[in-house]
Amino acid sequence: MRFPELHIFVIYASRSTGHPKGVQHDDQNALVETRAYSNATHVTADDEISLCAPLSFAMSVCNLYGALVDGTSIDLQRRSGQLYRAAEGR
Repeated sequence: MRFPELHIFVIYASRSTGHPKGVQHDDQNALVETRAYSNATHVTADDEISLCAPLSFAMSVCNLYGALVDGTSIDLQRRSGQLYRAAEGR
């Protein structure tokens, strides 16, 4: 049973006014984005994804759900790691 009125995550983006706008995503939207990501990257269960972007970043959602769909391992970077600082723009 699906509940299309329920949203599984919200990504906030700042608009030109500087006020954040929450974009709600349902399960179908997440599935379409995840399949597109998976098809574009050709990731398999033999691969490992480094999740260096903050979880609040939209690409992290594709990485997480893509890993679930493809059976891929995720390497969570520590906040002190060089990749994490690069993702934060530091």
